[in-house]
Amino acid sequence: MKNYFEQFISEENKERYENGVYFKENKIISIRELIHLVNSNHINPNHEANRPDRNNLDKKRGIVSSVIHNVDLGMICLRVENDHNYDSMIIDGGHRVRTNVDFYQDKFRSGKAKFTNKNDKQIDVSGMSYSEIKESILDFENQFLDYKIYLTLFYNMSPEQFTRQAVSMNQSSKLSGSEIRNFFVDNVITSFVRNLSCYNATTKNIPHALFQKKDMSKTKSDVLDLDDTEMDYFSVVERVFYFCSLGDASVVCEDSTLNDFFEEYGSVTYRGKYVVNTKAYNQVMQQTTAMLDFLYKVFSNWPKKRLVKTDMKTILATLRFVFALEDYVRVKYKAKVDSIDSAKFAQSFHDLLNSILKDYNTPNDLGLWSSCDGTERTYSNAFKAYVASIKTQGKILSAKKMMLDKFADNFEQFGIKIVDQRVSFDIQDQHKRYNEVGKVCEVSGLPLKFDDVQGDHAVPRSWGVLQGGVTELNNLRILHKEINNHKGAREFEEYKNSGDWKPIASRILEEQKALT
Repeated sequence: MKNYFEQFISEENKERYENGVYFKENKIISIRELIHLVNSNHINPNHEANRPDRNNLDKKRGIVSSVIHNVDLGMICLRVENDHNYDSMIIDGGHRVRTNVDFYQDKFRSGKAKFTNKNDKQIDVSGMSYSEIKESILDFENQFLDYKIYLTLFYNMSPEQFTRQAVSMNQSSKLSGSEIRNFFVDNVITSFVRNLSCYNATTKNIPHALFQKKDMSKTKSDVLDLDDTEMDYFSVVERVFYFCSLGDASVVCEDSTLNDFFEEYGSVTYRGKYVVNTKAYNQVMQQTTAMLDFLYKVFSNWPKKRLVKTDMKTILATLRFVFALEDYVRVKYKAKVDSIDSAKFAQSFHDLLNSILKDYNTPNDLGLWSSCDGTERTYSNAFKAYVASIKTQGKILSAKKMMLDKFADNFEQFGIKIVDQRVSFDIQDQHKRYNEVGKVCEVSGLPLKFDDVQGDHAVPRSWGVLQGGVTELNNLRILHKEINNHKGAREFEEYKNSGDWKPIASRILEEQKALT
């Protein structure tokens, strides 16, 4: 099936089109034709690349007023493509296109506007829907639908050319790094991050709970003190994804680093690492979603009278603390984080951050200096400057150390349970204990062959390291494997004194006698 836009290719460019050579054509159409092309799926309105201000009513009304006043809307740029759903995708002008289609469909009312009819008479149409204006003014519909739209059509455009063109066309908007990465087409990371961070009118996806808001006119979510004016929610998700991919939040994550990461790992065209290794990609997606779930629970429980806002600095501080905690307990306790009570953690971590930040005159013993005025930073001043750093690893590591020092292993206060990362006892330790106790089950007294032995935690491992549930010789007990399986996660002495094991021991003893 031919692409709809092939009919607009000039004779001089037909050979270029057939040979896959990049070129562009200009075309003038009416809003009437534009609406038809969008509704018939010849144009992908590219909802995915929506900027956060897409729902700003004043901006939408301004666009419609330009049409009503017959003021030029500027060029609309399309990438002609062989997609099974669409014949083209909007590179620039998507908001203008979608706004005019929405107005035509009565999805919002006009702002302050005066329509000039064919007799040069000005008629106030402020605060009216398209249908209301059409019904009250005879020649409005034709004039609105005949309004000229100037198109530039790009043919045989590569993903890289698409991104460069989109960024170039939006230079006046001073795009953030996240807004630029949102223009990366054919990129699996961009698609995943976009779907989690914002509503998509094409796929009808709902953003993650962390970014949802009951009042869609607001720029902040229900749990974050963070505006999404420059795609900051996209920025949160992409950095969580990056940290989960590396297993470390102490890394530099500036825009140039993320640009390279997106291209190397997410590009469909160049077979990025996550395009090839879908298992690894799915794992990182699951880890990212789980971390966003954690952030949502924490910030939903953030103190009502907050002294520390849930802004980007706090989000990065939380991520860096949690990732650092995993390494910290692994090295110091040979353990891993098993669970975190989000309510306890929210209160305690809020207080931790506040305690570091509140006293600006605390003497600094880190030897850190401000590059701005050459003065030595106080401890609090250094933390405030470093905690949200994305460019300098030394600063990131300093802020991480400050948080861990202040934390001071108060696991219980923070609602953190850590368990021994070793599930099973070392075989040599089992042999040693087996011989020390006379080669018998320490619960039933039954004689044991070593093949029937299972090492048991006297204090259950599930109780956590701080409660003594370690996988070490001093917590090892020798049990018959069937008795150990029956015991489960009960404490050793409690289970032994309960006598619940006796029927099992009697059966085992009878089986042993039958064999002799």
